[in-house]
Formats: sequence, structure tokens, C-alpha cells
Amino acid sequence: MKVTRSYRFPLAIVAAAGLLTSCVANPGPPPIETGQEAESSAADVARGDAKASSNSSENHAEADHGAKQRSGGRRNSVEESQVGIGIDPIHNGLNPHLQANQQAVVDDIAALALPSAFVNGEITELLDSAEEVELTGVDTDAVATEPKPEGAEDQVVVQRVRYEIAQQAQWSDGTPITGEDFIYLWQQMTTTPGVVRASGYFAISDITSTAGGKVVEVAFSQRVHDWQELFHYLLPAHLMNAPFAAVREIPASAGRYQIDSVDWARGKLTLHRNDRFWGAGPANIDVIELTEIRNPRQGLDLMRSGQISFADLTPEETTFLAYNSLPGTQVFRFNTPRQMQIDLLTQSPIFSQQLARSEFARLIDRPEVAVQAAGRRTDVRVPGYAESVAHSETGGEEAPGANKNTIDGDATAAQVERLRESSTLQRPLRIAADPTDPVASAAAAAVVDKLVAVGVHAEVVANDFAAIAREMVPNGDVDAVVSWQDTSASSVNLADELLCRAPGLSTEKAAWIPQCLPDFDDAWIQVLEGSVDAEYGLDLVSSLDSEYVLQIPVLDERRIRVLGSGIIGPEEQLERWPAGLKSAPQWRLLAAGDKAGVGGVGRGL
Repeated sequence: MKVTRSYRFPLAIVAAAGLLTSCVANPGPPPIETGQEAESSAADVARGDAKASSNSSENHAEADHGAKQRSGGRRNSVEESQVGIGIDPIHNGLNPHLQANQQAVVDDIAALALPSAFVNGEITELLDSAEEVELTGVDTDAVATEPKPEGAEDQVVVQRVRYEIAQQAQWSDGTPITGEDFIYLWQQMTTTPGVVRASGYFAISDITSTAGGKVVEVAFSQRVHDWQELFHYLLPAHLMNAPFAAVREIPASAGRYQIDSVDWARGKLTLHRNDRFWGAGPANIDVIELTEIRNPRQGLDLMRSGQISFADLTPEETTFLAYNSLPGTQVFRFNTPRQMQIDLLTQSPIFSQQLARSEFARLIDRPEVAVQAAGRRTDVRVPGYAESVAHSETGGEEAPGANKNTIDGDATAAQVERLRESSTLQRPLRIAADPTDPVASAAAAAVVDKLVAVGVHAEVVANDFAAIAREMVPNGDVDAVVSWQDTSASSVNLADELLCRAPGLSTEKAAWIPQCLPDFDDAWIQVLEGSVDAEYGLDLVSSLDSEYVLQIPVLDERRIRVLGSGIIGPEEQLERWPAGLKSAPQWRLLAAGDKAGVGGVGRGL
């Protein structure tokens, strides 16, 4: 079925755009490609060599300078509309495809600045159309579940999808968005350790582009039922001269906003309305200034003074109480699909034995670890437990159907004899966590303290997630990793979970994948191609975790959104805003004569 762009959008947005005719984006013409530049394939894409780490500071300086140049000389700030937003401190960087960067704020920024083929199953302004191309002379049923050969060029094509990129689609530096950007993302997702939602890209065998790069054809060696989930958050291939995992900033944007400047030291990130955005409904507000909120008092002061009008934060002990008592604010608490988990690595010398993994799981008091990791007892949700468990000093009752292998938390020294015997001073049980993530680091420390208390030699390994995924996990240098995972029940996410248990994938691309179990090498394919439904995939992942003790869920992400005065959003009630900061292009400033609460949101509701 062919999917084409629809240019219908909410009447409220039409009206807002009509009122701002003088501000409507007017993208300049894209550069013209001629000759051999007009057609390309995966083999033709030139990829810059990785620069030495000693040049990283120079690269960042050049990126900042380039951002100022791309602004084209900003309009007088007095003439620009601006709003301040409070956010969580950003741990590592802005590349949304890296496991190390899985934060709500990073995803929000990516949604505002980066283009995607589809969002929530709907085609975006990036594309004029997208459709599956009928294959001729290929029995797709006969080859869909065959193992992938080592050489991608020899693989049988079982599915083709053609994308037609909008002619005016371009990056904020004026470079057209082309098939090169599709190819870059595919190559990086299948060769970089520590990425998320990669399984669909492993199914791709080749990408070609024609018509000046504006027609892209993707060939699959395994069927992908929900192919609309691919090519989400494209990155500018022409500017990505560093290794994918080393990309901290986004050098060019193609959304309704562009990243104007990043001040990591001060915790400030400025988004400017992208004047080269080609789609309908450009952003209403010129400038969004994001400020990292490091404690509730700072956020309250900024909200009182009007320096921020909205905040999306990880709560501390008193965050909800403090903001809820501030006159003229709305406060909304909600859960996300992110979950902090402990992955027990089967290639480690200690956890290669299932009995050792079971001992470890029985030792962990998950509510206790969750509270220590989060640093609070309010707004703590432990998977498999009642909501009130974190408020108890002695733990609580588990929810019905909870995983018994991971919730006992009552092992004694005599019950972890295998762990005591397999760990030594020379090679202790090692739990890795990225030190820039305070919650994961605190969880790892709490678990190690518990192990040491019962006589197990254990230590925390603090290293950046890229190094953990690239070197330490494949080499068996660590036994467990604490990190955040997206638990959404999409086919690509579930296939990722099952791909991690697929030893049949002997290619170098899959060598870094953490978990490997026998007899499940085709389960990810079945989920990805849609021959089994999401419920089956969920049950399979759950049963594997239960039987083999591969992951221990510790903490569900809980967040708080706060709306002060100054902006009118998509709905009157904050709890009905569908996407928080992602909806910022629809916001407008509360002007003189506007009544708070009429047609939007303002203080005093």
C-alpha cells in the first residue's frame, strides 16, 4: 500500500499559522546535484575517518562556530518571541540512537530538530510518499525465515520499500536531505555497539537512491512488518565526520527547530525556529531556551520569576509537593516506557552459569535498590510491585503475576555459595554503569554493597556506555550492566529483545550483542516479519527472562511536567497534552488580551 502525504492539519494550527504570516519559514533553494552525484548506493557513500580524541574539543568549537554561521545572523532578540523550559541535566549527548543517551529530554530535542519518515505510524512532511514495491519472481514465503548469508550482496530480497523524499526537504545548512542520510543511519545502526531499536536495520540488505537522491529504495533480506518504524531521527550524513558513538551534538537540524547553541558547562541549550523548514505549520515561537534544573529550589525560583514557563523533570523527594504548592501552576505526574534494568551477561565467566544468575536475582531486594537509585521514596514505581512499596522501610508485597525469579531479595551468605566461589579478589563480580547516569550508578553501587555484605567479591565498573558495549561486554570483562531500556511493545523493540538472544547471528555486526541463548535464533525474525503478534513476543521475552534470568527490572521511569504562566498549549489541561515538549511548535505566547485558560493554558487555571 502506498502512503502519501496528507496536508490536513488541525484548524487551531492553521489559525495560528495565519496570524504569523510574517514569520512563516521560507526555505532557500537546495544545492543542485549533477552528474554522478545524482545517483548513489550504499557502496558509494563516503564516510569520513574517525578523528583522534585529541581533536574532540576542536571539533566542538568548530561545531559551535558553525551553528552561529548557520543562524545567518539572527534577528534582533527584541523582535523574537522566546520561552524558557526546565529540563533534566543531559548525561552524555544528543544522539537519540545511543543507549547511553536514553533520556526523555534527548528524545524531545530529537523530535523537534530531526526528521523522521513516520511518527506514530503517520507519514511526515519529510516524504511525499512511501510504499512497498511488488517483487517479481521471488517466493517471499519460502525465503522469509532463511538465515542471512554473510555477504549482504548475495542475500535474497524478500521485501522492498520505496521512499520519495520531498523536493524541498533540507537540512538547516541548506543541504538537501537525500538517500545518503538513509544509508548513513542504516550503516551506523548495524555496526555501532550500544544502539537502540536496531533489529529492523539488521534486516536491510541494501539501499539505493536515484533522482538526485530524492527517491530511496530499501531492500530487505528479512521482512519487516512495521517498516514505518525505521528511519526515525535521521542525522545529517554530510556533517557526521566522527564515529557514531562519539557524536555528542547534532551539527544540523531539519525539524521545526534547529539547535542554535549548547553550553554544557552552564546547562543551557537554545533552539531556534528553523527558517529552512519546508513543511506546513512551522513553529510559532522563535526561541526555546532549555535550562537544566538540578534541584527543586532552582526550578521553583525560575518558575516564580517567569524565566521558565514549562518543565519536564525527573522528580526528587519534594518535587511534586513543591511545584503543586506554587500558585498558578499545573503539575502532572506520569510514567514512561523506560525502565532501569540489570542485564546479566551470559558471556561473563561468572554468569555463564544459570544457577549463578538465579542466586544473584534472589539476592537483590529490588524495592531497596530502586529507592537508593532514585534517591527518594515518593514517585517510585518498582516493576511487579504495588505502587506503595517504596514508602515502606521493610519492602512490600509484590503485584500478582510478578516474576518470582527476580523479587525474592532474601538470599543469605549460605545461599550465594556459587557466587562466593566464582568471584575472587583478582576477578570480582563486576557490575558496569555509566558514571554520567546518577541513577544507574547508584543502583550498581547498592547492588555491590549487598553482594559484599554476604561475602561475594564485587565491584562497580564506571565507564562510558560506548566503551562498555564495544569492549567490556564482548570481552567478558563485566558480568552485569545497569542501564535504561525502552519497554514499548512495538515489533522492533521486541525483536531487539529477542535479537539479543540469537547466537545464530554469527556476523561481526552482531558480535557485540549482550545476550546469547540456544534455540531462539529465529524468534526475532518471526516478531519482526509479523508472523507472530506482539502479545506472543511479549510472552516470549518474559518467559525467557523468567526461565534464564537475563534481566532484572528495577525501576520504572516516573516524570513530572509543570506548567506555569506565559504560554498557550494544545489543550487547556496539562494532563491532556499528548507529547509535552514535543508539542512546542504548536505553542504560542500568552499575549495581552488573551485570557488564561481560554483556548489554551496559562497561569491561574
